[in-house]
Amino acid sequence: MYLQQLRVQDFRNIVHAELTFDPTLNLITGSNGQGKSNLLEAIGLLSTGRSFRHAAAGHMRRHNQPWFCLNGQVQHGELLHQIDFIGHEERNTVRLNGKPLVSLSALGQVVSAVICTPDSLRLIKGAPVERRNWIDWVSFQHHRSQATLVQQYQQALKSRNKLLQRGADSSTELDVWEQQLALMGTSISINRRLTLQQLQPHLACALEALTLKAARFRLAMQGMIEQHHLPLDETEMVALHRRLLYNSRPKDQYSGMTSIGPHREDVLFLLDDLTVARFASQGEQRRFLLSLKLAEAALLSESCGGLPLFLLDEPTMELDQEGIARLMAWLAGQGHQLFLATCHPQHIPWSGASAAVFATTTGQFQPVIQATTGN
Repeated sequence: MYLQQLRVQDFRNIVHAELTFDPTLNLITGSNGQGKSNLLEAIGLLSTGRSFRHAAAGHMRRHNQPWFCLNGQVQHGELLHQIDFIGHEERNTVRLNGKPLVSLSALGQVVSAVICTPDSLRLIKGAPVERRNWIDWVSFQHHRSQATLVQQYQQALKSRNKLLQRGADSSTELDVWEQQLALMGTSISINRRLTLQQLQPHLACALEALTLKAARFRLAMQGMIEQHHLPLDETEMVALHRRLLYNSRPKDQYSGMTSIGPHREDVLFLLDDLTVARFASQGEQRRFLLSLKLAEAALLSESCGGLPLFLLDEPTMELDQEGIARLMAWLAGQGHQLFLATCHPQHIPWSGASAAVFATTTGQFQPVIQATTGN
């Protein structure tokens, strides 16, 4: 799959842009604050249905404009698809080949993307919710029910918490919600662990490509399953989950919050069984993060029937020259359509057959005809 063309209207600082992309490398250059990352955000929004900046539709409109519009043409196999994304104050409207999408999950059948920005380090250094959201997103690509499960679980969790905060005798109602939480929570937890298992071999290959010893790194979950040494037997897990919820009622009523379940889990990134966030160097953390994103792309390609787009924002902030060379060689070998934003195009080597270069100034993108990437 690849994004052939993109039309952008009133998105961030981009008044209007019509761009035709190369199927391999698209290099977006320019000084800071000119709109390079805004273009990546637009491509990511069109490909995944969400902003990697976690921005609401109203915040992505150009100042004083009522809406923004993204129109993209995507080649997937032998078919050419049209995606239209319109953002208003309170909502987004997405159309695929002229038909409104009820669920953004349908986008994944046509186009998908993996995005790595300097802010992505929050995945390693940030709160557990960052990692839970990430593993649920990756899991969703292989287990399509995951997004619905998480949404319904959150609704049931809120209902149990309200009962706890009410303080009255709500045993019968708590029984109902705890049964639902146990069923859905068990499925969410199993999917997360299966996804980590599927990621691990892809991560090992990417780590070695970026000169990290794969044997020293591993992915793990930390939660109820590990604490109670549970087997991955769904029936047993549901029963224990429900029993733990019942036993936790007095403590949970005191705090007004549910203390048991997948909403308390964390993904562990480990180096020699110690956390990457605390015990890896800055350089190791950055290479690990990029390896994790490469592994995510490899796993995603197995489920979406094509290589996802790979969006990379300023790798020169993350890697030294040798690391950039290894990363670019890996990406060229994998065959992803790459969108790379950088202030330093001379530091970006490329061994692919072709590339497109766009110079960015205050939200305007000018194709650079006579330009080459560094070697």
